[in-house]
Amino acid sequence: MRVVINGEETNWKAVLSGVPQGSVLLPLMFVIYVNYLPDIIENSVRMFAADTKLWRKIQNEEEEQILQQDLDRLENWSETWLLKFNDSK
Repeated sequence: MRVVINGEETNWKAVLSGVPQGSVLLPLMFVIYVNYLPDIIENSVRMFAADTKLWRKIQNEEEEQILQQDLDRLENWSETWLLKFNDSK
């Protein structure tokens, strides 16, 4: 990759991470990976781009267990597909 500004060019450099601008294949592959994720979740889930939110109103121990089961499913899914969640968000 190189940068060109007002006709001035930098030297070529290897890009070792990220998605090339204008790439269609990698974002498409990501969508294929995550498309069925809501199907394995019992609680409320919303997804937008690379963000996933899972929630449930907890009123008793049974609902707490249901939420924990979904969190466990997400963890297993993440390990299977090698796509890690950023739990600090």
